[in-house]
Amino acid sequence: MRMMAWVLAAAALGGCTSTREMTAPGYRLPPSVAIALPRADVEVGRISIGGVAQADAERTARARAEIARAVSVYLRHDRVSAAPDTPRLAEYEALHRTVATAIALHKYGEVPLPTKHGRFDWTLGPGVRSVIGAGDHALFLTVRSYESDDGRKAMAVAGAIGCVVGLCLLPGGGEHIAYASLVDLKSGDIVWFNVMTGGVGDPATPAGAEALVAKLLGTMRGAK
Repeated sequence: MRMMAWVLAAAALGGCTSTREMTAPGYRLPPSVAIALPRADVEVGRISIGGVAQADAERTARARAEIARAVSVYLRHDRVSAAPDTPRLAEYEALHRTVATAIALHKYGEVPLPTKHGRFDWTLGPGVRSVIGAGDHALFLTVRSYESDDGRKAMAVAGAIGCVVGLCLLPGGGEHIAYASLVDLKSGDIVWFNVMTGGVGDPATPAGAEALVAKLLGTMRGAK
């Protein structure tokens, strides 16, 4: 069910590598802001020939560490600190997934909400401060990166050849989507949001994580 939500969001935003950003009116990241970085919500793996997403625990752990490192470099070490990894953090990871997917579907996709027309007023609620602790803002990151396995790739090649003779069967490729939400810890409101679809490299590698972070955070005013 969770994977279906991601696929629907990715489909709504189109298949090419792209980003869609929203910022609260007039917001710009202050130069001296303290940013808490919760553990990134990451899954990296493969999609089988039958279309089943299978996370790879080792690659996921590497990607989580590389993404955290890349964010600290991109936003500068002096204003980024790791948030404590508490049991309640998982609740806010799930909440962020839900809110971010809703933004992607209803703000950028084909299912607009009349109550959100012309507005950007999404929130994780004021309780987020009690989980994150110190800091002015928190940057929540959610990344799903699934490559097609060799069998699925082979089927795609066979399907492409079949198209030449009029029998076309092209299974989908990988699924890549990432969300970033900058949250004001005083209110719990999301002041900046971006969603990226399409892959820019393997996030379990330093180069891939750096490319992902640069693409995902590149529209945040005041970040650099």
